[in-house]
Amino acid sequence: MTLPGSIVNINKNKAILFFTKEQMDRSSHWVFMVLVVSMMCVFINSSLQTITGPIMAICFIYLYFAGYKALVISSIIIANDALGCILMGSISFPYLLLVFIALNALTRWPIIQVRRSQIIASIILIIMLVTLYYYGIIGIKNIIYTLSFICAAAQCVSNYEDRALFFKGISITVFLISLHTCITGGVEFYETNEYSTAFLRKGIIGVGIGDSNFSSMLLNMGIATALFDKDFKWYLKAAMTICAIYAMTVTLSTSGLIGLLLVIFGYIYVKRESLPKKLWNTLVIIFLVLLIAFIYTSMPDSMRNETIDAYISRMKEKLIFINIGNASYFTSGRSDLSYEAFRYIFNEQGNLRLLFGLNSLFVATGDSVPHNTYIDLLLQIGLIGTSISLLYILRGIIVAWRDIQRNRMELLLKIIFLYYFINLSIFQGSLFSIAYIVLVVL
Repeated sequence: MTLPGSIVNINKNKAILFFTKEQMDRSSHWVFMVLVVSMMCVFINSSLQTITGPIMAICFIYLYFAGYKALVISSIIIANDALGCILMGSISFPYLLLVFIALNALTRWPIIQVRRSQIIASIILIIMLVTLYYYGIIGIKNIIYTLSFICAAAQCVSNYEDRALFFKGISITVFLISLHTCITGGVEFYETNEYSTAFLRKGIIGVGIGDSNFSSMLLNMGIATALFDKDFKWYLKAAMTICAIYAMTVTLSTSGLIGLLLVIFGYIYVKRESLPKKLWNTLVIIFLVLLIAFIYTSMPDSMRNETIDAYISRMKEKLIFINIGNASYFTSGRSDLSYEAFRYIFNEQGNLRLLFGLNSLFVATGDSVPHNTYIDLLLQIGLIGTSISLLYILRGIIVAWRDIQRNRMELLLKIIFLYYFINLSIFQGSLFSIAYIVLVVL
């Protein structure tokens, strides 16, 4: 049986659908396809989890022990609550990760090595989670999930082959979530919408409450991992990217559009030397996108899509706010929250909390979190902890930049997360776990 060790090699035979014959044996491929179908079924109709739950659990366990544990773990982390439950609506899939973590610890205990830097990062993580729990922001279940995601992912990113498989799992799962959004129109978000009387701002499954900006971050992760996958054919990459971009329109997220531009420019910069070989494919894709845009804008209003129109209207309004210099409206009030938080941190709290934090995320802004992860860090672990964390992240970026063997996608994902930290409070759950893995572990 061929294990996924060859996944980072440049294969002459590209994958027809996600995996080449050299990367996945026949039996595992059939199990994987059953898993994909089951995931789509439960995504579209959550009441099917009583049927799909046991089937997916069996598929995950089979693939895990067949050598595809990185694929299994990243799929569970990204889809998490959208997978439903394993059995009788009471055991969710993150608990399956706990079983995998325990088995890995038992079988590898004598050879597990922990670096000093990892111990420091772990201590900071524990302090953050305990602070969140102390102030009633998250519960024990959230802590268990977050730690499970991080520990499970940390086990399967120790070498280049496993990392490639881990990110392939992200790209495939995000594609399935995007496909669900294209079919169903997304999930309702708690914000009202002023751009249409009928259309509500929506999100995607896999991010808990369906928050639109968190949704756009997940979609941009999927686009980046799909574009950088060396095994996907260009038309498969195009299909996955188009689905993700359409899914992003339901979010009405300005952050998503800026993140998408970061992904595209980053991809072009990294691939600049090989672009001449792919020039025709690139030109064809650009031409098709421009053609679709021209045809769409020429259509009568009765034939146009309300989701896309609402997104276009929101972006036009954001451009107006930029032109008049209204930061508050452009950031949907986030700049005001940041100002209040900074004023509290540097002017109102004492020196002890300034240095060490241990604050509630609501202490400076009342009934809302700051919507800024950098401010969250200052409130939770103070100037000292934040400085250590950012220096650690900067060190990881420098190492990733200098290591020519590493996939440049990892560096791009680091940049994407650092960008989203400006306008999102990411402090627990699956996306926080992925951010921790990308910024701290890798």
